[in-house]
Amino acid sequence: MLRTTGALRVSNEGELKNVGETVVLNFGAVANEYRQVGGEWVSTPHFYQCVIWDTGAKKFAERVKKGDLFFIEDGELRQETWEKDGQKFSRHIVRINRFTPAKKADNDN
Repeated sequence: MLRTTGALRVSNEGELKNVGETVVLNFGAVANEYRQVGGEWVSTPHFYQCVIWDTGAKKFAERVKKGDLFFIEDGELRQETWEKDGQKFSRHIVRINRFTPAKKADNDN
């Protein structure tokens, strides 16, 4: 597993779910990569599936909404694999262990 930190913006709030005696929150996030191409700055979005467990999941759902920026203080990049109808699938997820809410989205559009 790869440790990670960084700033992301919530793209999909997800939903809190009970799993046995604990709580989990799966949600989408995006980070923009900025680079110069031909003298102009270009932004490329990178989308991530994120997961938070236990009390962190509840706190995140209460404090961070779609469009908000947050910082991952401690996270892990993990790979999930599964099989469906004989075909194998995989995806990378970011498991967030500690976070800090940052700038709120401007929802007055």
